[in-house]
Amino acid sequence: MYYRRKLLLAILEQCKGKSLPKLNFQKILFLISQKQTHPSYQFVPYKYGCYSFQADEDLRILSTHYNLVINKDTTSSNNKSWQLAPSLNKGRNNYEHSLTPSDRAAVTHIFKEFAVFNSNLLVDYTYENAPYYAINTQRKISRDQKRLIDQERKKITHQNKKVLFSIGYEGVSIDAYLNNLIENNIALLVDVRNNPWSRKYDFTKNKLMAYCEKLGIAYIHIPALGIASADRKGLPTVQAYQKLFKKYEKNLPKRTEALTDLKYQLDKHNRIALTCFEKEPTHCHRHVLTTYFNTTHNITVMHL
Repeated sequence: MYYRRKLLLAILEQCKGKSLPKLNFQKILFLISQKQTHPSYQFVPYKYGCYSFQADEDLRILSTHYNLVINKDTTSSNNKSWQLAPSLNKGRNNYEHSLTPSDRAAVTHIFKEFAVFNSNLLVDYTYENAPYYAINTQRKISRDQKRLIDQERKKITHQNKKVLFSIGYEGVSIDAYLNNLIENNIALLVDVRNNPWSRKYDFTKNKLMAYCEKLGIAYIHIPALGIASADRKGLPTVQAYQKLFKKYEKNLPKRTEALTDLKYQLDKHNRIALTCFEKEPTHCHRHVLTTYFNTTHNITVMHL
């Protein structure tokens, strides 16, 4: 089992058989992550502050695939919470002791300090101590909270120069990836994969689109700017990839409709990001696209 999922189970163990509201869970996990040298989860600014889509997905998997967690959502009430499965509550496993000493200490400390906080107090605490994560809040906030949150919003919105970004999702979580988009005030994500499927489920087209929409970022897919999967097979060397990119560069001007669409989107949204898998832009065809726009339209380019 992934270490990060053991952390989720260790948190629920602290509840001693009781359920933990989902909102509280996210805030407690966030506070624990702040004490980790290498946080198990990243967070994005969502409806009620700090939120980890990956943690939510991990909890869903622990519930539906492994039967270790109970999802206590009900249609008859607002009772939305997580709880350990009965077999775990009988003490057959102890995930807390599978954590590192520092993480065990963090879990114990956060529960000792914040267990008495209800949802509103936890939200208030995180808003006031980590206001960046409240920039997308849908909750009524105090004047002091608004002042702090507006300061964080201005840090982002002042970035309004037209820029063509590129970003790969290799080696990063969905939350870290989305944060990169938010922090750079990107209005539109342009998927330039020919086939927008990924072994990392969060980065398949429909999931990625849904995450972006939840955070107010538009998403479009332009498959005509991708490279066919068949052309990417059998490329064992750097030289083979360079040959592929040279071929792509040579034929790129022929993709008139797709390039016109991309230029239109850039003019409309001002700050857009091209996305594909590879972390390094030079290992991906998106560097050819950005170079083309920099050369032909004098567009500023930035690789995230």
